[in-house]
Parts: sequence; C-alpha cells; structure tokens
Amino acid sequence: RAGSWGNATLHSLLAHHAQARPTALALKDQPNRMELTGDAPLSLNWAELDSASEALAIELQARGIGAGNRLIAQLPNVVELAVLYYAASKLGAILSPVPVQYGSHELRMIAATLGASAMISIQHLRDTPLAEQARTALPGLPVLAFGSDLQLLTGPCAQPCERGPGDANAVLSICWTSGTTGTPKGVPRSHNMWLATGRHSMTAGS
Repeated sequence: RAGSWGNATLHSLLAHHAQARPTALALKDQPNRMELTGDAPLSLNWAELDSASEALAIELQARGIGAGNRLIAQLPNVVELAVLYYAASKLGAILSPVPVQYGSHELRMIAATLGASAMISIQHLRDTPLAEQARTALPGLPVLAFGSDLQLLTGPCAQPCERGPGDANAVLSICWTSGTTGTPKGVPRSHNMWLATGRHSMTAGS
C-alpha cells in the first residue's frame, strides 16, 4: 500500500535519472582515493553513470557473463563498485560483494558456495595487490581487475547490452553475514528488497 514494492529495478531507476537529469552529479569518489588505489578521484553525472555501466555490461557479456551468473566483487568504496552494480542489474547477473580484508580462505569458501562465474576486483588497495591475491587463491576462476582488464568508459555505446529479464523480485545481490558465530552465510536480496529498505530508511530519517 505504501508503494515501496513494485516493478522498478536498479537499472530502471538509473535510466529514469539519466533521462530526467543527465548532467546532475550521480557519483563522486572520496578525496583520498589516490592514497587508496593510486588513481585520481572520479565523479560521474547520471548520463555518464548510465553509459559507464552499459559499457561495462557489454564487456562482461563479451566474456560470457549474463543473466543468472554470480559475480564476486572485492572492491573498496569507489565509483567502479557502483558502476558494477548497475552493470550487473542490466545483465540480470547476481553480484556478491565481499570485504577487501577477505583473504584466500574466505574467497575460496565464497566462490565454491556461490558457484561463481568470475570475480571483479582492483589491481591494488594501498600495498595489497587485491587482484593478484584473488588469482592465487582462485586459480580456476577468471579474475578481472579495473585498470587492467576492465576500463571505465563514459562515452555513448553503439548498442546496448543484451538485457536480463528485468524482474524486480529477482535476486540482485548476495551479501555475507559477519561469521561471528560460524561460517558466513550468504543472504540473497532482490531489487524490491533493496529499494524498499532504502525508501523506508529515507522515510524514517526524514
């Protein structure tokens, strides 16, 4: 009745904002990004965010990733992480973010539990070579790193990626419990679950 559960998906909301306010700021890195990744901070408006996620979705699709595939994401809180969420939403892929502190043991457990198709990471976080650590831990899994295997492209795409089903009740992400009382458990969340949580959090805070 409150209208919090509906047909919207993460990428359908992106399309709305990209059309309604294309030049408004959508994403901005923290000022100290250079200290974290060695790259200058990025900022994207809504049109650029839509284009960047489309280009990334096309790149992932070219690598065989599509609807229903499960992707591990080990990235700090940088622009690329949000772009990856939108790309996964467009493809109908399922994104499973893991903390940057996770090492070989945790990554192997999560990859096996998920039946992961690939892992998305970044070349390094401060002195930690995240992508290389993941490749060592998961020798049979493709590990794609922003800055080398994947690029952030904000120009218009010649054609869109092949969209997934676009079901608001489909699983968008699988997040992991802290594991304080046992092995971490994967918690699936749909588009509707995330959007309802966000809307009600905004209402409670207003």
